Amino acid sequence: MAEVGKEWLFFLSVTVLFLTVFYFDKDLKHLLRYGISSLIALGFLTLVINFVRGRLKPCLEHSTSKSKPESNQELLKEKQRNARQKIQDDHIVKSLAYEERILKPREEARRIKKDKQFFEFMGPAWKGKGDKLGCQEEIQDSEKPHKGKKDGSSRDAACVRRLPDHIENPPTPPQQPKPKTIRKIVLPDEPEVGAPGSVNIAFRTPFGRVFKRRFLYSEKIQILLDFMATLGFPERVYMLSSSYPRHCISSDPDKTVLELELTKDLALNIDERDD
Repeated sequence: MAEVGKEWLFFLSVTVLFLTVFYFDKDLKHLLRYGISSLIALGFLTLVINFVRGRLKPCLEHSTSKSKPESNQELLKEKQRNARQKIQDDHIVKSLAYEERILKPREEARRIKKDKQFFEFMGPAWKGKGDKLGCQEEIQDSEKPHKGKKDGSSRDAACVRRLPDHIENPPTPPQQPKPKTIRKIVLPDEPEVGAPGSVNIAFRTPFGRVFKRRFLYSEKIQILLDFMATLGFPERVYMLSSSYPRHCISSDPDKTVLELELTKDLALNIDERDD
C-alpha cells in the first residue's frame, strides 16, 4: 500500500507540473485536456501495476511458504539432535556413577581377596614342636614280643617289624574320570528387521565392545547365554545382567524373554562372576 501511495504521489506531481507549464502558455481548453489525459494515464498505470502485483503475489507467497517448512524442518532436527545428546550425556553420567559405586569396589574386594590367598599360600610355613608319627605304636608293639621271653631273637624281630602301610594296604587305583560331554551350541535363526514379537538386544562386554542381535519373545534366556558363549564369554565364568535397575539375567535360563519383560530394545552387561 505504501508503494501504491508513492506512485500516486509521483504521478500527481507530474500532473501538477504539466498543468503549471501549460497554464501560462495555453488556454483553459488545452489545460483541461492535458489534465484529463494525465489523470487517465495515471489511472491506467495504476491498473497495470495492481494487475501485475496480483499475478506475482501467489508466487511470492509460495516461495515464502517453502522457506518456512524448511526452517521448521531444521528446527525439528536441531531439537532431536539436542534430545539425543542429552540422553547420551545422561547415560554416560549413569555409567560413570555405576562404575564408581559398584565396579570399582567389587574389583578392589576381589584384588584384596586374591592377595590374601596368595600370601596365605606363599607365606612362611608353620613351625612348632611335633611328634614322630607312629612312635607310641612302635613302642607298644616292641614291648609285646619281649614279654615272657628271656632274650630277643630274629623271630622276635620279625614279630616286631611292621611293613609299611603302602605294602600292607596297597592303594586302590584312582577311578578314571568320566569324559566330559561338550554341548554343541546351535543358535536359532535371527528374526528379520522389524519382525513382530522380536526385540533388539545389545551385549556390552567388559572390554567396551558392543554386539547386537534380535531375539523373539518366545525364546528362552538360555539362547541369550549361548550367544554370549559364542562371543567368547562362557556361562561358567561370565553372567548377563541388566543395566538399570540391576538384575542378574543368568539366574533364570529357563524363562522366556517375554516372561522377564525384555520387550523393548535394551543393553545387557557381560560381567565376570564373583565366585
